[in-house]
Amino acid sequence: MKIRLASWYVLLSLMTLVLLPSASRPLSADPALPAVLGQSRTLLPNGRWLLVGGQGVQGPLATAAIFDPQTNSLTPIAQPSLQPRAWHTATVLADGSVLIARGVGPGGKVSTVLEHFDPAMQAFHLVPASGLVPRADQTATLLTDGRVLFAGGVSPQGQVMGDA
Repeated sequence: MKIRLASWYVLLSLMTLVLLPSASRPLSADPALPAVLGQSRTLLPNGRWLLVGGQGVQGPLATAAIFDPQTNSLTPIAQPSLQPRAWHTATVLADGSVLIARGVGPGGKVSTVLEHFDPAMQAFHLVPASGLVPRADQTATLLTDGRVLFAGGVSPQGQVMGDA
């Protein structure tokens, strides 16, 4: 099951890179910035990009960096993501911080782990996630009341999920 689930994500990523090449990197980022499958690239309010995780050769990555398109520099975050992950979401919240949610974690298992990234402190913190359904490759939408709606994605059993 783990291999089958991972194969699904690799196939989906390759299709995305071929069909939507601009989706593999920020539009304002230098094309030389390497694409990492399953990595989230999130535009921060200050114009920089937060790059989190992705799929490495040995599995999901626990990496994080800030890309600055003004200086064309990539700066690793000293305290990287607390959990290796790929195929997750990263949603900018009203205060400019970022909620990193779910995805594929260690061992190729779908995760329920949520992390909060504080750009000012350049630090990640775990967020309680009780009652959340594990899913990967989902959508995350910031609602007007500040909550985040997760919908769709893939279940731990590899089934496409149509609920929120």
